[in-house]
Amino acid sequence: MPIISTTKKISQAVLNFMLPAQCLSCHAVVDTHGAICATCWNDINFIGLHKCYVCGLPFAFDLGPKALCRHCTEEKPKFNKAVAVCKYENTARKLAIRLKFGDSVSLAPYLAKMMVGSGSELIGKADIIAPIPLHFMRKIARKYNQAALLARQVAKISEKNYEPFLLKRVRRTKQQTKLHRRDRKSNVDGAFVVANVDVFGKTVLLVDDVMTTGSTLSACAKALKERGARRVYCLVFARVLLEKV
Repeated sequence: MPIISTTKKISQAVLNFMLPAQCLSCHAVVDTHGAICATCWNDINFIGLHKCYVCGLPFAFDLGPKALCRHCTEEKPKFNKAVAVCKYENTARKLAIRLKFGDSVSLAPYLAKMMVGSGSELIGKADIIAPIPLHFMRKIARKYNQAALLARQVAKISEKNYEPFLLKRVRRTKQQTKLHRRDRKSNVDGAFVVANVDVFGKTVLLVDDVMTTGSTLSACAKALKERGARRVYCLVFARVLLEKV
């Protein structure tokens, strides 16, 4: 073991000498590969304890341990609880866009580590971890599903059962980002089905990169609960503030 450890340290030192580690966001020099610099880290607006108990929308101040936002009060989502690491702005927005559209798949392990840290409570209760699926036509155009990259890493770190094809998107929907809140629910309603996986009585953790209104996550949760899932939790990297949509 000491020999293996020494060899790894030497290999890492050689790698750092030949290819200096760069920040995943701004490319400034950092101490280790696969990390971000202190400046970019401080630019991420992490979501604290004061938030909606169900959808995770951050509050400006403490409204109580189980307070709900206006939208969840009017109509609760089909999922039981959602957690996001940070707000979808500044460095976090840049990282999410690069992962989704910039072929920067190397970002997935780092973002997943942050997600595991924020969502440890939900992960601990999960029997299955699964990504929000893409329609096959969109996946062909994009080449990969960023949610699947994150879900696989989250499951690997937490040593949980990973089901990459638990859900299937059977209808090609319009992009949610181009729709108003009132149209997002109808856009994804009935768009997902559960594969031939037993979810009866189980707790499923759905993983995605960004959450806006939660309509997609709620539609997936609905499909899972119709197949007997006991609870559906959601874990995302970034959360768009609802007042901006």
